[in-house]
Amino acid sequence: MPAPTRTSPDYDALTLVDAVWGGGGVSTRLNLNLREDKGYSYGVFSSFNPMRMSGSWFAGGGIQTDKTAPAIVEFDKEMKDLAGAKPVSADELAVARQRRMRGYAQRFESLDRVTAEIANLWVIGLPLTELQREYDGTGKQTLDQVLAAEKKYVSPSASSMLLVGDRAKIEKDVKALNVGEVVLLDTEGRPVATGTKN
Repeated sequence: MPAPTRTSPDYDALTLVDAVWGGGGVSTRLNLNLREDKGYSYGVFSSFNPMRMSGSWFAGGGIQTDKTAPAIVEFDKEMKDLAGAKPVSADELAVARQRRMRGYAQRFESLDRVTAEIANLWVIGLPLTELQREYDGTGKQTLDQVLAAEKKYVSPSASSMLLVGDRAKIEKDVKALNVGEVVLLDTEGRPVATGTKN
């Protein structure tokens, strides 16, 4: 999905939404569903990547070939849940906030990580004080702020899904789901004619 810029006032709230959805370790919605409950994958995670001019927000994981179509159903369900059918709860927010704040120091545990954090701020145009502001901002987010950001940015209709796999084994079941237009891409990511055997 598209994501806002790194300087968006919704940044702190969206990092917490992402931490509930799939970016907060193994006990997130996506991983608990597709790995722990269904057993379709060894791990499914999300990543919220706001940049200077725009951003992206995606989720993914390695899925068993024969579980591709059922996994699409679950990805679609989890996104729709996040979009409003099952908003972030107070308990989920508390766990996500605690995990992010307790793990914040790990971002600075080596010289490489420290320099990467500073470089990222420089590229985006943010001051070094952003490092403390981000930590403090994470701790101050209310459930109302998180739900407002969730409602504003989680948009199933604005999302796309990329499948990489054995076309002969997955295409029929994927098309039968009728969740959207299926576009075949070549190895360079360009659309190809449906009748080809790529």
